[in-house]
Amino acid sequence: IALLLVPVLIGTGCAGAQTAETPEPPRADLTALESIVERVRDGTPFALQKDNSIDIQANDRISVKEQGRGLLTFPDRLVIELFNHTNGLVSEARLEPAGFIFMRFELHVGHIRTEMKSIANAQIRLETDYATIKALESNTEFLACQTGELTCIVTLDGETEVEAGGRIVTVRAGEATYILPGQPPQQPICANLEEVNRWLDSKRGTDETDPLQELLIGWPQVPCWIAPLLPATALPVTPLPPTATALPVAPLPPSDGMVRIEDGLYKVGSSKPDEFHTASKEIRLAAFWIDKYEVTNVHY
Repeated sequence: IALLLVPVLIGTGCAGAQTAETPEPPRADLTALESIVERVRDGTPFALQKDNSIDIQANDRISVKEQGRGLLTFPDRLVIELFNHTNGLVSEARLEPAGFIFMRFELHVGHIRTEMKSIANAQIRLETDYATIKALESNTEFLACQTGELTCIVTLDGETEVEAGGRIVTVRAGEATYILPGQPPQQPICANLEEVNRWLDSKRGTDETDPLQELLIGWPQVPCWIAPLLPATALPVTPLPPTATALPVAPLPPSDGMVRIEDGLYKVGSSKPDEFHTASKEIRLAAFWIDKYEVTNVHY
């Protein structure tokens, strides 16, 4: 079963001189929005009924049962909504001397919704066996699913970056992608946010709800800038196969006025890495096409 690791760095600023004292652990709370949500600490389970809350610390396990739904929060900073049939582990949670919160969360299976509050110097990062996902902006909100077959992501607000198989793609608000084991992320497609909101409403209830990846398979497998140009009857809609291998892709537009960039190794990253910038490294990109000139207003 894939493991989803969620390191979270959230900056709150600092005032005055730093001290060598060990800072207090950050406050984190788990609230049961629907029963039952369970916290397991040192092997001892504690079941939360609806509207009850309890503190969360490193090495606590969280299990959301069939009819459950929970909310893991760092007040005024970060919200992680955990839906039914979800299990995970808070493997690390600490407050750095400079005022940053660091939290690592391992999600074994299930669905989550992550929302970062609109504050400066906020960062959230998810790592799975299939991909690394991080928010590129504060005030970012996204949905993620994890199964033994794939990782999927829908960005509702802000921007997220997905890296897998030596390839990086940016998933903007209103877009989605998925990652299969050992493969790079698929090119982002245009998400149907009305369907996503209906899915969220259903998932927050007690009725059985289809997995998020089944929504993705039903959408036209094209970017948002192509989708409005194609008639709906020309767009493929295929039921999710028993084992996800590949999704149908609509024909690409003509390459007139474009140039082909060959596949190869390209250097990305910063020569001076820090908590917000990865170190310089080489990654392999697949071949792609790009416009030779900037798009004019008339062309657009």
